Amino acid sequence: MYQCPECSKNYKSDGSLRRHIKYFCATGRPVLSGYKIVNNLFMCERCGKNYRCKGSVRRHLVYECGKAPTIKCPIEWCFYKCKIKNRMNEHLKIYDCGDNVVNYYCPVKTCEYRTKRKFDLKRHKLTKHKEMFF
Repeated sequence: MYQCPECSKNYKSDGSLRRHIKYFCATGRPVLSGYKIVNNLFMCERCGKNYRCKGSVRRHLVYECGKAPTIKCPIEWCFYKCKIKNRMNEHLKIYDCGDNVVNYYCPVKTCEYRTKRKFDLKRHKLTKHKEMFF
């Protein structure tokens, strides 16, 4: 058995001990906890969400679980918020919140509805202003 001189954890091989010292004890990073393995999935013990990869449950525990979204979409009229920068980048690509956005505005002066899709504006007018347009 190989024992860590910092935290007294025991390891079966010298390589495991060196990896432990290099990535955990030397950096001061805590060993990841807060999950358990159930049916070959990594399950968060706090909220019960399941993940296929250890890296995904690590990201969830560090950045997502029990935390409020802090990253807001930079587009003024968009109210999307997320917890991870990658999700914001996906949002900007998928939902056209970038520079090439075509905004459709409700023609009713008292209504402030805006959308990026023409169909959404048509549906809005049909449901909210039916008597004016149809």
